[in-house]
This record gives sequence, C-alpha cells and structure tokens, in this order.
Amino acid sequence: METSANCRRRVWRKPSLGIVEFEGSRENNILMRSVVDGTVFVDPTAPAERRYKLLSTVGPHRGGLRVSVSADGIHFTMAESPVVSWNPDSQQNAFWDRRAGKYVAYLRGCAGMGVPLENRLVVRVEAADIEKPWEAAPRIVLATDERDPPDVDFYTSACVQYPWADDTYLMFPAAYHHFPAHMGNDGLLDVSFAASRDGIRWDRPDRGPYVSLGLEGEWDALFAMMGVGLVRAGDHLYQYYNGVDLSHGGTRNMSEEERKKWRRWSKIGRLEQRLDGFVSADAAYEGGWLETPPLLFRGSRLHINVNTSSAGAARVALLDGTGRPFPGFGIAESDEIMTNDVDRVVTWRGNADVSAMAGAPVILRFELRSAKLFAFQFGG
Repeated sequence: METSANCRRRVWRKPSLGIVEFEGSRENNILMRSVVDGTVFVDPTAPAERRYKLLSTVGPHRGGLRVSVSADGIHFTMAESPVVSWNPDSQQNAFWDRRAGKYVAYLRGCAGMGVPLENRLVVRVEAADIEKPWEAAPRIVLATDERDPPDVDFYTSACVQYPWADDTYLMFPAAYHHFPAHMGNDGLLDVSFAASRDGIRWDRPDRGPYVSLGLEGEWDALFAMMGVGLVRAGDHLYQYYNGVDLSHGGTRNMSEEERKKWRRWSKIGRLEQRLDGFVSADAAYEGGWLETPPLLFRGSRLHINVNTSSAGAARVALLDGTGRPFPGFGIAESDEIMTNDVDRVVTWRGNADVSAMAGAPVILRFELRSAKLFAFQFGG
C-alpha cells in the first residue's frame, strides 16, 4: 500500500478586514478575539445567516466548547454559553454528517469527558443540534494500539466526510513521537492517514506518514499538522497543513522575542495529489494480482483509477460467486490498459457494458504489472 502527497508553494494575500483592533490598528485580518483552536465548517442544513459555524474554546483549557455563527464566514457571533463544559485542546473539528443525519465532532480527549487519557486520542461526539447543549457522551474512535511504539500518540484528526465517494470518511491525525520524559512535553509530529465507512470504526492501511517531515533545516523539518478540508480542482485534490522547523515543545525555554521569531517562521503548505489517490495497491514489475470480496453493484460500466508505467499494464476480470469468469468478461477478454488515468472505463474486446451482472455477486480480479491501482467504481 502507498500513500502520497506532494507539497507546493503558492502565494496568498491577507486582506485588511478592519474588524478587530490590535496594537492600536484595525489594519489586519483578525476575525475574533479570545478564540483558541477554532475550526470553521459550512453547515448545509442551516439558514443563510447561520451558514458558517466556528467551534472553539475561549482560552487555553478554559471556557468550555462554544459555537459561533456567521453569514459570510468573516463576521462571527459567539454563543454566550458553551455546548459542553469540558475544554478539548488543539483542533476542534465538526461537520454535518449527511450519512448519519446529524452533526458530528472529532476532538482530542480531555479531562471531564469521562474517557481514558493515558495518551492523546481522538473522540467523536454526535449532536442533533450543534448550537444547543450536547447530550451524547464522547466515544473514542482512534487511539494507538499494541502495534504502535509506547512513546507515540495521536494529536488532532482533520477528519472529513469524503464528498466524492459514498460512505467514506478520511482522517489525517498527527502522530506525536515523544522525546524522553526528562525533556518535557516535546517531540516530533508528522501526518498519518486513516479511513472509515461509518466514521466510527477506523482502519490505518499504512502506518507510515501520509505527509513526511521535510529534510533537516527545511521549514517543516520537525512538525506537521493537517488542516481540515479538501479542495478539488479537476482531477486533483489540494490539502493544507501547518509546518515548523521546531519540535512540539521547542519554544519552552525561549525568550518572548525568540518565540515571536518562530511564530513568524511557521508556515502553511499545500499538498497536491490525484483524485482518490490516498492509498494504492501496488504491483511489482514482475506482476501480481488481487481479488475483491463478492460485491453487489448498480450501473453499466466499471471505472478504475490506475497508473501503469510504460512497461506496466492492467487487466480486469469479473468473476461469479464461485470464482469463475462471467462469459466474455475473463482476463483473456479484458483489453489491456496502459495509462495513468483517474477515470478509465474497462472494456472486454471493446465491450464496456457490465449491466447484465448488476445486482448479482461479482468478484473483481485485477492482474497488474508495474502498476498502482487507486480506486474503482461502477457508474453509468
């Protein structure tokens, strides 16, 4: 399995909003004061004047979790009372879950939640109305296990419900590798990857980094955390992450002037990759194969997201529940695919119509050589 994302730099300009006075001037882009660890999301179920919602605390480890609302994503009104009294640290992430028909929040476990806190972990909370007091108890959905080193845990989540595939949730937690205890709360962080079909049970198909740290001396050499959200531009996806050439606790022994310097050096990078390209099944130059479990599908065409090298290729067979090819849809009839394409329609001697098998158990057999298979779907 392989995960991949490449960083690119682009120029952003900060507008002067004139909302909040800071150091005697309103020439800045500050939206609100006293907001800590906030994340904004667009609520598709809300009236226009409450379309944008901001989940945050009002200070480090105090004030409870609060929801602010906005019509334009710029001018926010914060609720007077918190929706919960506890104060989760770091990224406060929520969205409307169209599959569950309710709001869900992914937070860092903290004191007062009633969950075990031996290490940092991710909890999920559900709410029918995100602006009213939350009654549901937090539920642990991601934590380290026996396969992880004892000095690693998970910060943040950057969880999203993926817009371009049914029943798909993606998470990009920061893996925090602690330095020895005598060095204090310090260590390195990079970005991991997890996937889920329901937002509750999560799989980590590759425990290596989704976003690796930069080389020594580069701007993201010691610290990386993913921002929330995905932007699609044609067949590419963009993500944004925060990087620093400084470890988690690296400013603790600095003077205030030194801390200001490092704040200025904190940067945001853009990651770019192919659509649906989070994980791939890779075949060696000598070739390989994989088979799916029996599937039921609707549609008339099979689309695959695949990258073959110039010396590579892919073929696909449709098998019945006993593992035998459907007539005309075996490997021998499959037209050889040699391409790098996020949406290649599979054909068998020129025939792309698979509607005759719709509704019946079908096993897909992929035979690949020097190729990466990222995704498949039935459509049409």
